[in-house]
Amino acid sequence: MRIIFFKTMPLDYYQGMEHEHTRPHNGGKYVKEHGDGHEAYNFESVPFDDGKEYCLGFVEAKSTNGKDINQLHIERLGEGVGKYDHEAEDVLVVWCTTPEEERNKPVVVGWYKHATVYRRYEDFEFDNGYIQSYSCIAEVTDCVLLPTAERHDKKWRAPVAKKQGYGFGQSLVWYADKGTEDEAKYIDALVKNISEYTGENWIDKFK
Repeated sequence: MRIIFFKTMPLDYYQGMEHEHTRPHNGGKYVKEHGDGHEAYNFESVPFDDGKEYCLGFVEAKSTNGKDINQLHIERLGEGVGKYDHEAEDVLVVWCTTPEEERNKPVVVGWYKHATVYRRYEDFEFDNGYIQSYSCIAEVTDCVLLPTAERHDKKWRAPVAKKQGYGFGQSLVWYADKGTEDEAKYIDALVKNISEYTGENWIDKFK
């Protein structure tokens, strides 16, 4: 199974800043400068010409050495994806954030199943002229945004490499490809929790 973890700024709804009550942080350079960003819309339903609705997910893709800006190394997602491929299909994208009150304890906020992940940003232009950049896309029916109270459950904790030996480091992207036994156990448990989740989905919060 292909899986990738993205860290985003901590918000409640990810459907535009007009719905949020706090100033975002931990979302990358652009968010720090503008207090907003494409990732503020990661769980907004967007209608396409094919008659379906999608979520367009954005993560700031920048390596810790300052190179390969705006590029995801999707070849690390496993067999069948090469270093020259533009996209990887059927990926489980797990969205995480670090709550302001628990800066060293990232949590899962939601996920996209059966997503397409792009090496470089794609753009979608809305009728009002706003251009949304995105790193991945999935049908809304395959996307879940956890309620804020649910995110505090221990089963949604995300690992930190400095503590667990696997997980998020300085980058906002974790490819989960170390191949260690502990990493594999964590991923298996998380995938099980995702597959068994039947609670509220906050994508529908404003419908």
